[in-house]
Order: sequence, then structure tokens, then C-alpha cells
Amino acid sequence: MAARLQDVDRPRRWLLPAVLALLVAIVVVGALLT
Repeated sequence: MAARLQDVDRPRRWLLPAVLALLVAIVVVGALLT
């Protein structure tokens, strides 16, 4: 169970910064286009 929890926690660790970076990129592109 502990190993399973670690496997679930590992993707979440890089998924959050990736989503935040994607949102920032969308905002920057939107600011440049307008």
C-alpha cells in the first residue's frame, strides 16, 4: 500500500508544476496576442 501511495504521489509532484507552467504559458501567449 505504501509503495502504491508513493507511485500516486510521484506523478502529482511533477504534474502540478507542469499544469502551472502551462497556465502561465497560456496567459503569456494571450497577453502577447492581445
